[in-house]
Amino acid sequence: MARPTLKSISKRTGYSLTTISRALKDGPEVKPETIAKVKAIAQELGYRPDPSGLRLRTGKTFVICAIIPVIPVIQPGQTVGDLGSLRLVKGLTEALKGTNYHLMVLPDSGTGDRMEDVRYVVESGIADGLILNLTSTDDRRVRYLHEQKFPFITFGRTELSFDHAFFDVDNIDFAYRASSALYKKGRFNQRIVVSDLSYSYCVHQWMGFKRAALEHGVEVNQQQHLIEEAKIPSYDELVVSMQSSDETVDGIIFPGEITCLGVLSSLQKRGKTIGKDIDLVTLENSHLVDFFGVPITSFHQDTLHVGNRLSTMLLEQIDGKPAEDLQELVCTNLREAGV
Repeated sequence: MARPTLKSISKRTGYSLTTISRALKDGPEVKPETIAKVKAIAQELGYRPDPSGLRLRTGKTFVICAIIPVIPVIQPGQTVGDLGSLRLVKGLTEALKGTNYHLMVLPDSGTGDRMEDVRYVVESGIADGLILNLTSTDDRRVRYLHEQKFPFITFGRTELSFDHAFFDVDNIDFAYRASSALYKKGRFNQRIVVSDLSYSYCVHQWMGFKRAALEHGVEVNQQQHLIEEAKIPSYDELVVSMQSSDETVDGIIFPGEITCLGVLSSLQKRGKTIGKDIDLVTLENSHLVDFFGVPITSFHQDTLHVGNRLSTMLLEQIDGKPAEDLQELVCTNLREAGV
């Protein structure tokens, strides 16, 4: 079946090609009822503007590119990857429906030169804007894009001196509330597991953890109370080292449900009862913890909504909205422990 064109719409409506073209662009010289009729027929026929023609006329690619951790393998043998990435991509895509834009995804392993893909997108001109994830406090990618005046938005914040567009989950608030919940249960010897302190959100989680400790009169330090997942050989070794150095650890906060599951298994193999000997709290992208069979408190971040906002805000920036007006911070939603 031939692809619908402006001529197809013209044949159905009886309007000239000029009128059809102007109506599809909401031209002020075209009557509203004519615009409505043309668009209804265009939708019925499945008409889509020719991307190559659009690029020639506008100089735009009508592509946005997202560089995200599709399968970041942190632990040896881990093959599940980031549970939030699939919903994030879905959210990114859903926000583009009804626009001329399409999504391109480049996987970020978190290793090697993270500038390589960013430079490629900018220098090749294959996209009109970029979405970055896993930001650092002094992110070279963000600095480069700002200097190039290339439209971009980050999932996460930096500590750079200039404004840039971002959407972020408040990880200070998450860790503070998670730790506070443990203190309310009488858990005063806590540990927090973070992915990698080179990322801003992990620094924020440690800040929230420290804030809760200060309010409850507990002294904490990174060497004893913080565990970087990237430096752990295995979940078993994490539990062995933690229990051998201090058998009284009674609460652990996790950056995600996969890490929580790995440590849970190791704890249970060592005869620990969750909810009695020790309590676990985790950040989550899914409701996977509901299937663990033990009471685990979780804080949910809606990556579908995150993706939707990232795409929407990037398109607004491409259309000229200032970066300082494109900064949003949201909190996670508490889900109480249950079995």
